[in-house]
Amino acid sequence: MKKFTFLSLFLFASIALKGDENSLDQLFSSLKKAQEIDDRQKDQLPTIYNADMIIGYLNMPSARVNPSGTSFLGGNYVPPYHAFGANLQVYKPIELSVNYRIFSNLPEENFGAQGFGDDADRTANVKFSFSPGNYFSFLLPDVAVGFNDFYGSRRFYSLYTVATLPIADWNFETTLGWGNGRIDGFFGGVAFTPWRFSDTFLLKDLTFFAEYDANDYKNNDDEHPDGREVKSRVNIGFSLDLVNAVQLKVSSLRGNNWSASGGIYYNLGQSKGLVPKVKNPPLYSAPLNHEPLGPLRNEEEIAYELALALGEQGLNVARIYLEYDEQDRKILWIRLINLRYFMSRDARERIFSVLAALVPDNIYKTTVALEEGSLIVQTYTCLTRDLLKYSKGEVSESEMKILAPPEEFDVEPNEYDSALLFKRDKTLWSMLVRPRMLSFFGSTNGKYKYALGLIGGPQGYILDTLYYKTQLAYNILASNADVGDIDVYNPSQLINVRSDSVNYYKSNSVTLEQAYLQKGWNFGKGWYYRLAGGYFEAAYAGLSTEALYYPIESNWAIGLSAASVMKREYEGLGFQYKVRKLDGTTPTYVPFVGLQYFLDLYYDIKPINLDIKLSIGQFLARDRGAKAVLTRYFDSGFTFSFWYALTNANDKINHKVYHDKGIAFSMPFDFFLHKSSRAKIGYGMSFWLRDSGATAATGKPLYPTINSARIYN
Repeated sequence: MKKFTFLSLFLFASIALKGDENSLDQLFSSLKKAQEIDDRQKDQLPTIYNADMIIGYLNMPSARVNPSGTSFLGGNYVPPYHAFGANLQVYKPIELSVNYRIFSNLPEENFGAQGFGDDADRTANVKFSFSPGNYFSFLLPDVAVGFNDFYGSRRFYSLYTVATLPIADWNFETTLGWGNGRIDGFFGGVAFTPWRFSDTFLLKDLTFFAEYDANDYKNNDDEHPDGREVKSRVNIGFSLDLVNAVQLKVSSLRGNNWSASGGIYYNLGQSKGLVPKVKNPPLYSAPLNHEPLGPLRNEEEIAYELALALGEQGLNVARIYLEYDEQDRKILWIRLINLRYFMSRDARERIFSVLAALVPDNIYKTTVALEEGSLIVQTYTCLTRDLLKYSKGEVSESEMKILAPPEEFDVEPNEYDSALLFKRDKTLWSMLVRPRMLSFFGSTNGKYKYALGLIGGPQGYILDTLYYKTQLAYNILASNADVGDIDVYNPSQLINVRSDSVNYYKSNSVTLEQAYLQKGWNFGKGWYYRLAGGYFEAAYAGLSTEALYYPIESNWAIGLSAASVMKREYEGLGFQYKVRKLDGTTPTYVPFVGLQYFLDLYYDIKPINLDIKLSIGQFLARDRGAKAVLTRYFDSGFTFSFWYALTNANDKINHKVYHDKGIAFSMPFDFFLHKSSRAKIGYGMSFWLRDSGATAATGKPLYPTINSARIYN
């Protein structure tokens, strides 16, 4: 829209100079239409999440979507099913949801009587939508193609096409679609929000809806016996949104029952955090001191002022040097660590504000080297004349980004060729403790098991260059003590490198999960290298190495990584020198030293905020192949990932070869804090915990370490 408006104004100026009145009329007409389109995009009717956690009505979908980054977490009771699930608008045209559906009062066929309880099913749904009305001044319906239950047992699989016409002026929408599968034939829906602009709290987002339910309840063999009777295909109900975050819904169901649901929604992709950052220091503005370097302002005084001001901004200064170029001009060189800001652009703005206020006016330029994980990943070089203009408001922040772009690190000054004005060793240790939730699905002793606890421990630098990390874990509440480590239906016939992972998280005492050392090097011109050794995770310890070529301002990188690891005992610090390998269901034990090695390819598709990693090589269970990880990152720092591994492992589930796949998300921890933080919290889940395509953690990988300082530049 901004590009369109800029072009229109440019045309306006051109036509005005020519004095063409007819063309001016046409231009104003075009501008009016553009404004109408823009207003229509902003004026959105409420959306409703259906039983599959896809935007629709009760059981049927619509073509509507929410803004990119919107997430939903909820549950529903649509007799005879209970369901829990989540939804994410990955992109504006792509909506994804996952569900865990429970068949009420229908015991699981094989293990229901042994504790598993009611039958259950995991499903995934996706919808691809297009809104042609966003590009025209007249009303057009949104259109979409969707797949329900496209992964897993596919008991309720459906393919559908649907069109929805939202009429904001009437507070009304109508939908018509056609499906094949569980949704069989034509379906439709309407929704009406009569008091959308009311000041009354409970009326403002109250939406009434009705749908024609085309689910084939009678002829689907996988349908719950109690859900086959249909007295009416028309379901009628209402949805109520509260405080722009909570959705409650009640509806009639098949003419013989009622359903209810509830959930919370929030745009994680565009969020600036759930709480304001009131404890962040204000952007540096005073005092201003451009007194030149000399008798009235000596070198140590300047270094102390800069280190103190940057430190108060959450930027830890490690070194400050004074050097001279070939023309005998003075240059400041500052090495610092961003301790606080998740967004590198926030750190850069604060760096510029301090330098603009305090750098002496007889310094020719200042170079700032930004460190991440003991590596200098990029530098900024600011001419003092530009900083002085910036301090006076003559140069904007965006202009400073152009005048002082990220640059490749060359070499750090030394004490022989330059003057070391300030030195501070990096923190020997710091502590971060955070909650952790582990989930286990499909145990014969219950459908869902969990382990809720705390993880954390000291981390820091030894001798200023050697990074170490320790992580302790303690389970506060857990129900996974009786979860088995063998898939009774489909026991893995590979070396059990991952399928027994539940055994590492059953302890009711403090356990040491990580304790490793890592050293990194930046050789310049985009070349990086690291070595690491120790206890990398709860299951593995060993040695790892990695080399990476990642040029500055590049959207691609290439690397080589390798690790040799030993499998840890389930408790304590010892190792398993022989690892279980099942022969059918009979356990045998084979000597094992894990060896994984990969050629890693990275590509960041910046226009759509999609980071792709492709690893080709050998995995832990000695299977060979490739693994792709697609990460959608948002401006807020929230990320959503999907991975898929294709290897030569003949790992079969229900007589079909299975390839490892899963999803994960992470978000900045400061979403919940009154101050900025670089910590992240996240959750990942394999669709099925198996041994093919498995890898061990190997310390802090180079690409995400470096990319964290570049991706939000």
